[in-house]
Amino acid sequence: MSWFGSEIDGPLVLTRAIHFAATATTAGALIFRGLVAEPALRGAPSAAPLLDKQVRSVAWIGLAVTVVSGLTWVLLLTMSLSNEGVGEAVMSGALRDVLNLTQFGLASQVRLALAITLALVWLSNAGRCGVGSRSRRP
Repeated sequence: MSWFGSEIDGPLVLTRAIHFAATATTAGALIFRGLVAEPALRGAPSAAPLLDKQVRSVAWIGLAVTVVSGLTWVLLLTMSLSNEGVGEAVMSGALRDVLNLTQFGLASQVRLALAITLALVWLSNAGRCGVGSRSRRP
């Protein structure tokens, strides 16, 4: 498809849109949990576990889609830059070059490390902290 004289890679555009939407969903769930749900549920602690479960589910799904779409984005971009198929792009070292020699590759590695860190923090805090679980001050 030609748009303003340049080719648009449909799968790459779709992957980027999914990635940004999933990232926004994950961030939105966490911001909602911390800034809206936590203060609102201090007066109704019985509703906190259900809401916490729902918010965590949305955040986990968002994080999973973010990671998968981010990896797909890197792979599609590598294929586009190298004009190779999936197997050739990985085996020829083009994927390694994109990851190690471009700002996009560095940013992708940082985002993946942050996603893994976030998942590990969530796993280590599972069951210990939920919405409305902070102790109230008199």
